[in-house]
Order: sequence, then C-alpha cells, then structure tokens
Amino acid sequence: GARLVQDVAQKTNEMAGDGTTTATVLARAIYSEGVKNVAAGCNPMDLRRGSQAAVERVVEFLSANAKDSDHDGRDRPGRDHLCQRRHPRRQLDRPG
Repeated sequence: GARLVQDVAQKTNEMAGDGTTTATVLARAIYSEGVKNVAAGCNPMDLRRGSQAAVERVVEFLSANAKDSDHDGRDRPGRDHLCQRRHPRRQLDRPG
C-alpha cells in the first residue's frame, strides 16, 4: 500500500509539478475503502471496474470544465516566490 501511494505521488509530481498531497490523500482513501469493501465481501474486480468508470467520469468532467491558464506572466511573481520558498536552490526561467 505505501509503495502504491508513493508511486501515485511521484507520478503526479512528474505530470503536474504539484498536487502530491492531494494525490496521496486520495490514493490512501481509495485504498482504505477498497480494503474495507473487499473485507465486507465485495468482488475486487467489481470495485476495480467501478473505480475505472469513476475515473473516466471525473476526466470527462474536468476536460469539459477546464479553462486555459493566463500565460501573460501576471501570476509569475507569486509562483516564483512560492517556488523559491519551497525550493531555494531551484532557478526559475526569468524573462529577458
């Protein structure tokens, strides 16, 4: 279980650069509920199919409601400040 959660967090960080805490909390909750349901007699394959269907619906919803980000740089100072606080040695690309 712990290795699965670690893999989820790492993949989230690689793909999005953020959200590892959210991914870890969700993975832990999904795993815990799955264990409870299997212990209560649910078919593991039914749980898997249900989880996959739920993921598809979430992806559809997010895709339908996604908005383009504003790439004009207005959010850059705040992002740079937060990134520097979290990763002081990391150099961000600076315009000009």
